[in-house]
Amino acid sequence: MEIIKLDHTQYGLEEQKAKQISDMFKPMLDKMVELEGKANEVLSMPMGPDAYAKARELRLEYVRTRTGTATIHKKLKEFYLQGGRFVDGWKNAQLMAAQGMEERLSEIENHEKIERQKQIDLLQEKRAKSLQKYDIEVIPENLGEMDKTTWDNYLTGTKINYTKKKEAEKKAEKERAEIERIQSLTTIRREETLKYSDFIPEYKTLDLGRIDDKEYHKILQDASNAFESKKKKDEENKKELERLRKEARGKEEIRKKEKAENDRKLLEERRAKEDAERKLKEKREEEIRKAEEEEQKQQAILNADDSTKVKSLVDDLSFIAGKYSFKSKKNQEMYRGVVVLLGKIIQYINTK
Repeated sequence: MEIIKLDHTQYGLEEQKAKQISDMFKPMLDKMVELEGKANEVLSMPMGPDAYAKARELRLEYVRTRTGTATIHKKLKEFYLQGGRFVDGWKNAQLMAAQGMEERLSEIENHEKIERQKQIDLLQEKRAKSLQKYDIEVIPENLGEMDKTTWDNYLTGTKINYTKKKEAEKKAEKERAEIERIQSLTTIRREETLKYSDFIPEYKTLDLGRIDDKEYHKILQDASNAFESKKKKDEENKKELERLRKEARGKEEIRKKEKAENDRKLLEERRAKEDAERKLKEKREEEIRKAEEEEQKQQAILNADDSTKVKSLVDDLSFIAGKYSFKSKKNQEMYRGVVVLLGKIIQYINTK
């Protein structure tokens, strides 16, 4: 019965080597087989003190077996670890013995090539130093490999390009200085001519910095003269405008006084007219009031005279309401309506 089985081919080991290692673990594996039988007996026992004691005893045997296996593992691993180090030692010793000789033989083998490279490196350094004063940004790495003709042509071209570059820089610097001078002069002249700008044709587009001094002073003088002339004229116009305003104010004062006088007269006339109309109205109202009082008096007298007649009228109407009698229903209905109407007439007369 095998509890554990490993395939040696998965670890790249020969069968014989694998068997030697497995035999070292065999006593522990046999012990495991034995313990498994005992474990099955304990597992089938009913729970109780005997089962508890047997389980503890068997567990301790398992611990001792596992510890023994770990000891074997440690010794075997240490053996193979030391063996690997021994193999590394052989390799390193051979490498140290051979490497020094290989380097010396390589020097002999490549002597001409090495010497040639030394000459190329010295020439590269020398030629690179020759180019440094010509502001070369990137030094070519093949200077030492150039033949003399190629190098001379390259050096000549570098010198020519350097000279052109410096001349261009001088020209650019001169132009820059001239531009700065013109810009500075433009700023100064703009400040001088600002208040005269309305009297200088195309002032906004005029390049004052590029105009010669004689022309500039003529432009400035002409603009100044025009400015002073306009200033003088503006002052005269201002005085004349003030005179006209003063004159207008005087006329306005007179007009206001005349208007105020006219308004006063019109107000007096309007008030006199309103007063006359008011008096006439009061007179008419008094006449109407007196007429109404007279009419009321006359009506009172007349009403007193009519009171007997009114009473007689009411009596007559009341008499008519009870004077007649009819037999037919139609006429009875009609007479009742007449009686109602007579009652309303009598009520109307009494309220007056």
